[in-house]
Amino acid sequence: MKSRQRAFAATATVLAMAGLAACGSGGAADAGAQNTKTLTVGTIPIGPQVPLLIAEKHGFFKEQGLTVKPQTSTAFDATLAGVLNGQYDIGFGAAPPLLSALSKAAPVKVVAQTASIETPQGPGKSGADVDVIDPSIKRPRDLEGKTLAVTSLNDLGAVGLRAAVMKDGGDPKSLKLVEMPGAQQLGALLSGRVASANFNEPNAAVARANPKVRVLFGYTDYLPQGAPLDVYFAKNDFIRKNPATLEKFRAALARAVAYANEHPDEVRAITQKLWENVSEQIAAKTVMQRYSTDVDKKALDSLQDVLTRYAGLEKRTSPNDFYSYTPGS
Repeated sequence: MKSRQRAFAATATVLAMAGLAACGSGGAADAGAQNTKTLTVGTIPIGPQVPLLIAEKHGFFKEQGLTVKPQTSTAFDATLAGVLNGQYDIGFGAAPPLLSALSKAAPVKVVAQTASIETPQGPGKSGADVDVIDPSIKRPRDLEGKTLAVTSLNDLGAVGLRAAVMKDGGDPKSLKLVEMPGAQQLGALLSGRVASANFNEPNAAVARANPKVRVLFGYTDYLPQGAPLDVYFAKNDFIRKNPATLEKFRAALARAVAYANEHPDEVRAITQKLWENVSEQIAAKTVMQRYSTDVDKKALDSLQDVLTRYAGLEKRTSPNDFYSYTPGS
């Protein structure tokens, strides 16, 4: 999760460089639909791409008559640029940075969803932890006025942190958020340079293994439950020309999502290979993500409420402009 959480804002620069910010729109399939059988997918080697890897490994794409070629991207902005310039047919990303891109008129839509924000799990149960060591910090509002480490000022961790403090009766504007790579946050927490740190797996498991560290809460517990999280998106022109191909792509991913949730040990093994320098002992203690294709339009709207308030989302996107397909299809 760590890379997908870094990027909230897909910059206007990406769109301007592609020269596509005002081009294209969603709509009915072109009469001359192409329906290509080979798809190049820009993705990031992290846990959320497991359904794609499972669909490839177990032949779910092949059963649909598709050849899918994953290509490694570095971050959301790079993936978006690759989709816009034709390097990728489809890109993977998290919903928040995609919503930011859509607010800047990016000519793309979601073609598949593989995860949503889960129902509250409780401290240490979600793999999205806000950790402390100070025993006087007992609840979110106790973080008021303190210096807190986050991966990015507008990622889901920072947004969830502000929302938690607000919901607990505190003032989120008083928080002194400091951007810091996830791998460096534990040291900063233990040295007292920050009062809390935000962790995703596997860094969350590393932190939980330290006896001095305590999980205060899971930040996703304070975000709209059921809102989209992990999505695949494509340019509107590509969507119009390849409706049958994308329907098959969704079907294969839906099967992979169901398989992943039924085989957590296999998911753990695949995920460990994606992580660098993570021992089997730590991997065994990580909280495995659950995947979902369920679409909740009200939750999408609620997510935009949160992003507007805490992350500067500039313009809202309707479900019809977010999804290229009718949920359930």
